[in-house]
This record gives sequence, structure tokens and C-alpha cells, in this order.
Amino acid sequence: MKKGVVFVLLLLFLLGTALQNVWAQKIYYDLSAVGISGNDDNVTGLHDQWGVYARSENIVNIGNDGFTSGDTFTNIGMLKVSSLLDFIGGSISDDEGLNTNYEITAAWTDLTGVVTAKNVVSNAPLTEYVTFSYDSGTVITFYIDDSPDFDTSFNFNDGFTNFSTATDGIPILDVIIEGGTGSILQTDTNDDGLVDYVITASATLHGRVTHVYQNDFIFFEDFGDFYELIDREIILAFTDWNADNFEYNFDDFPPNVRTIADHNGSLDFAVPEPATIILVGSGLLLLGFSLRKRRDS
Repeated sequence: MKKGVVFVLLLLFLLGTALQNVWAQKIYYDLSAVGISGNDDNVTGLHDQWGVYARSENIVNIGNDGFTSGDTFTNIGMLKVSSLLDFIGGSISDDEGLNTNYEITAAWTDLTGVVTAKNVVSNAPLTEYVTFSYDSGTVITFYIDDSPDFDTSFNFNDGFTNFSTATDGIPILDVIIEGGTGSILQTDTNDDGLVDYVITASATLHGRVTHVYQNDFIFFEDFGDFYELIDREIILAFTDWNADNFEYNFDDFPPNVRTIADHNGSLDFAVPEPATIILVGSGLLLLGFSLRKRRDS
């Protein structure tokens, strides 16, 4: 195995070990702070994850030669919190009417990234394993709305025409994306030299809460109110999801291939220990340098 590959795998192992010490911190929120009535006392039970559902569109510039390392993409989409998850992955029972009395949603239009590698798994039919990374900088605002109307309908002629259903509530949090990775295993079903069907796909995104809009709304059990905490502590955000129900559109090829997909996963918030911040930050810088060096070589 090449030294560069060993180095990247070691960094990923260290980052994974560090992040295990960060996530799964207990949170809850109080609907009274934003004027919404729940099913009971307006305060949710303790949970450590928001289960999320999303739909997004990818526009990948693959040129004339299919997917290759260095291809860039733009992702737009919208999500809702579909459930509140306990510490073993089950939905909590006292969600105060999530998606009936209220909904928590978000949308984005400027998430970008790059293909980091492509490996041909099979030539007959053509099957490719593609990995990619997300760029930093996209700010995603989360909203809470007392009139659930989330709508992810989409078509390739008009795209998303319903972003307002994910952004018409009361803002609660801003999260800035600081990076992420993903992979797709895809195949060519009609033997025309272009992959057109996804077998499996998954992605992770990590970010940081940069603004908290509502006082006395969302709390860590061990650290207190997000609103007061943000001035003195870093609050991290981490999401991972699997994607399915892909649809391909080649109307713009070359150079672009467009896809839409559904995503199901989870979102965590956490306050990291200072040592973990140093390790993760240093590791991400080294990993980015390593990936860039491999692409440039």
C-alpha cells in the first residue's frame, strides 16, 4: 500500500476517534420560547440526534470523459427534522407534536464540492466507485414553523420551486459547513458508457453553529442554553446520511449531469473538548493538504 494512502487512512482513523469523543451529547428544546404549543409541557424529552429527511439536486460538471478526479459539483436542497432520536437510535415518545404541531426545516443553494477519486469496479457493466469532498463556507439556517407545510416536490424543468416551505418559519440556528466527504457506487444500466444508476451512496458533513437566534429555546443538558453558550464555547454540528431514489438527467450533457435524490440520516450538536478541537482542526488541515497533493501529483 502506498505511503500516501496509509497516511490518509491514519488521519481518517484519528479524526474518527476524536469525533467519537464529541458527539452524542443530550439536548432538548422548549417550544414556549417561540410561542408554539406542544402536546404536553412544551419541552421535548432528552435526545442526542435529530433524524433528518432531505431532497437535493446535484449538478456535476463531468466534461466529455465521464466522472474523473477533479470534477466539481453544486448541490441545492431542503431538509426537515423527521424525528427526535434517543441514545440508541429510537424515536423518543414525547416529541410535542413534531411535524403536526410544528416543523424544523432548512434549505441551501450553494453547497459545492469536488470529486476526489474514481475507481472502476467492473467494466461489464461499467460500475464505478466515486468519492468526493464538500467545500467549506455554505451557511445553512434552520427554522421552526407552527404550520407544517414542508414540500420537496421537484422536476428537472423547474427544479425546486418551493423553497419557501422550508424557510418561512422563525430562524433558530445558523450552521456554517466546514467540510465533509461522501461516496457513490454507480453503474451503467443501458451500456452506453455513462453511469445512470446509483447502487449505494452516503455522505457526512461537519460544521459549526455560528448564530443562535432564540433565547431559552434549545439546550444541552450538560452545558445549558445554546443562546448563552455560543458567546463562550464552540458548538459543532455533524450530519451523516444515506441517499436513494436517484434520478439522472443528461439534457445538459456534456458537460453536466444532473441528479436528484432523497436522503435519510441524522444531525448531532456538541460542545467539544479543547484537545479535540486541536486534533480535529489539525487533522482536517493535513487531510486537505494530502488530498490536494494527491490530485496535483
